[in-house]
Amino acid sequence: MKLVLFGTGDDCLKCLDILKVLGKEPDYLTDNNPSKWGKFLEGKEIIPPQELLKMNCQIMISTSDYQEKIINQLTKMGLYDRILKYAPVFRQYIEKKAESYYTDEIVMHTETCILVDAFMGNGWDGDQQYACYIAAGLTKRGYATHVYAKDSLVPQSSDTEELISRFPWNKKQYWETLLPIVKDMEQRLPFILIANSLEYVMAAAYILKQQYPDKIKIISVMHNDNYSLYERQAQWQDSLDLILGISEKIVGTLKTIWKIPEEKIHYRINPVFWKCDGASLSAKHNFPQCAEYIQIGWGGRLTSSQKNAHLLPVLIDALEKRYVNYHMEIAGDGSYYTDLQTFLEGKNLTGKVRLLGRLDHYAMREFWKHQQIYINISEWEGCCLAMLEAMECGAVPVVTNVSGTSDVVCDGLTGFKVNLEEADRMIGKIADKIAFLAENPEKRNQMSREAMKTVREKCDLNQYIDYMDALIQASIYKHLK
Repeated sequence: MKLVLFGTGDDCLKCLDILKVLGKEPDYLTDNNPSKWGKFLEGKEIIPPQELLKMNCQIMISTSDYQEKIINQLTKMGLYDRILKYAPVFRQYIEKKAESYYTDEIVMHTETCILVDAFMGNGWDGDQQYACYIAAGLTKRGYATHVYAKDSLVPQSSDTEELISRFPWNKKQYWETLLPIVKDMEQRLPFILIANSLEYVMAAAYILKQQYPDKIKIISVMHNDNYSLYERQAQWQDSLDLILGISEKIVGTLKTIWKIPEEKIHYRINPVFWKCDGASLSAKHNFPQCAEYIQIGWGGRLTSSQKNAHLLPVLIDALEKRYVNYHMEIAGDGSYYTDLQTFLEGKNLTGKVRLLGRLDHYAMREFWKHQQIYINISEWEGCCLAMLEAMECGAVPVVTNVSGTSDVVCDGLTGFKVNLEEADRMIGKIADKIAFLAENPEKRNQMSREAMKTVREKCDLNQYIDYMDALIQASIYKHLK
């Protein structure tokens, strides 16, 4: 039986390397992008998905973002039984490496180290910022803390930089990326790993845990409501000491659908890492009722996958048709940036809708201070950090009803939620909510205050560090003595 790998992005290159080690090289690649058909990647021909109907084959999905959509696509094609799941294949690869790995000279400390995973991401993702702030907070509590990151991680504060080790990432050679992390961990036993993705850093800890099971504990923080992430949590649950879900939806899904034992699952919404100053909030709440426009902010990756950035032009058109007096600022970059720029230029809207590109975490603080409305039109989230930061600064959220929104957005009180549905209808409802807030400044200011109050009560950083400290002490730390 032939093997076909579905998806030809960066994840495909990683999968090709893993499959080669396992002796399972694919015969073909396939992708939904017609421009790739007939071309070759790493010596493998990219064929149309319809060709799968003509061959006797297994199909492994390499991409994580589109995994659920591709599963649904293959199911409609009658090919569900042909799917070879990535998660067990990845585990097989890591187990094979663990069986043949022998430690060098380890260093066993008297105190337990806290290792924090900031490896996966584009250098400025919310998950990576979370890792850096949590590491800094735990360091202040007296823990010996260390952060693992790719060399693309943006510079952090001087205090946090001292905690970070950056490693080169070779997307074509998994083991060559993983091995230096394993070697570094050998010098930090015993340790507790706070894993923000079940990838390189977790895999390194797993390899060492096979030899030192009583010296290593793993806390997995699940940051996103994504099928592939649930699948990985389920696949590795026997090696995870605790799973921390950042939204009630994530926790509920882990329990009810993936049947992970309740005693292994905890819930805690992510913290906001700074507070908006009083002067900025006062200026926002005293924004003149006769002002010519309302200020709308977007902060996030400009990608069609997950973030639905391709629907921003639809939203802008909807606001124009409703004669909403608005200005919009968009902070972020990604594959849709150029298309969005072309749209704005073609509509002569560049003076009204500003593309700011990627802003660092510190610049985002200033960005949110003068936004009155926060928009998020994502297809899925975990509990979006940008939403929490915007609400902390008094921006009223108008968002799709995805994971994490119900944890802080009470419809009509702290913001508005719109259910996912057909794009034009969904965007029309979002535009209606924005128009309502533009026309009702007193209501908007009231909701602004409630949004800020809610986030400050639920997402305080010091309280979160208290929680993590107690979790480490009560649930895990005592077992490593």
